[in-house]
Amino acid sequence: MEIINTASWLQTYINKRKNTLEDNMQVHEEILCQPLVPYFKQTDAQAIQHHLIQHGMFYPDPTDKHIIENIIAKNYWRIVKQQLQNLEKMWSKYNGAIFLYPSDFTNAQLLEQFNGVSGLSYTDKLFLFITDQTTELHLQALLTHEYNHVCRLQYFSELEHTLTLADALVLEGIAEIAVREQIGEAYCSPWIHLYSKEQISALWKHWLKSNINIPSDNLQHQALMYGTEKIPKWAGYAVGYTLVDHYMQRYNVPLNKLITIPTSEFFTKIGDL
Repeated sequence: MEIINTASWLQTYINKRKNTLEDNMQVHEEILCQPLVPYFKQTDAQAIQHHLIQHGMFYPDPTDKHIIENIIAKNYWRIVKQQLQNLEKMWSKYNGAIFLYPSDFTNAQLLEQFNGVSGLSYTDKLFLFITDQTTELHLQALLTHEYNHVCRLQYFSELEHTLTLADALVLEGIAEIAVREQIGEAYCSPWIHLYSKEQISALWKHWLKSNINIPSDNLQHQALMYGTEKIPKWAGYAVGYTLVDHYMQRYNVPLNKLITIPTSEFFTKIGDL
């Protein structure tokens, strides 16, 4: 994958910043999102901006200049390059682009529960959102998680258009296993230890088992993955990790093999959790 030089875009954003939020949102869109249009299908810069902000990208703030300058000075792109080389040796090289931007440093939940980092993956690209306090290991973990998604999405290319809840459970489970195996359990997402075995079993039987064929564009899909007022927090993510972990241990499957196993096999061979 190609690491795009978003450092130069961010520097231009700093240089062109204005005095009002409205003006800076326009600069943000023009400098940081307009160049992304060729990487997406049938959309525009404003829609891309909205989408990325929803998934953890920063939006204009009076303190963003200082944070962006620190990110550029620390050259986080160097860490991405080094870790990408490691991952490509392990899982092969895949086509696509990598974009690194500041995360939403005003989001308390993101800062407290995810160390201020967030990611977003597609078949042909991925986004890494970080702060100026992101450690090397946290960035390595983030890239490992997101690159693992790209590997599986490219291996099973049909998933881009047919992703179901079952596919998402497996996709997220494998990515967290990858972080655990390559970086360390301490750098995994908080949901891997959020529930007991009994609670995972209850989540599976009560919420997820009867809904695994729901497509990703169904609102219930999002609710079952992230949780709602009624559905326990991160239900889908927690169950997905447990499902893949059980499969890996029961059949002694190496990490690089997990990427190539069809979604259906995890469910037919594990059965109920």
